[in-house]
Amino acid sequence: LPNKPRGVARVDDRRVLNGIIWRFRSGAPWAEVPERYGPSTTCYNRFVRWRKAAAARKVWANIPNRSNRKQRFAFSPWLYKQRNLVERFFNRIKQFRGIATRYDKNPANFLAAIKLICARIWCVA
Repeated sequence: LPNKPRGVARVDDRRVLNGIIWRFRSGAPWAEVPERYGPSTTCYNRFVRWRKAAAARKVWANIPNRSNRKQRFAFSPWLYKQRNLVERFFNRIKQFRGIATRYDKNPANFLAAIKLICARIWCVA
């Protein structure tokens, strides 16, 4: 068996996560993510992979479903009534230029970006 490791060494998840957050904070395209966060393709691919994993586990949801929606998500009426908190939270999210201007063309990536930024704001608070 060969003793050499194959391929390129894996970039640390924390560095990649910081790169993803940098991308949404600055509003820059994925190709302009600084090298200190790892290759831009790595940041993008991990973001998409994490988005798909979170969606598969139904991690996100607290927006009421429309009556004609085929796939239903979890919903908490109590949390939804906290409108003041929600509105202030949206103002905090708008500080991330990539979110406020919606640079992502893929709606699933945009929604996952919003959820990631929300989690970051919640952890910092």
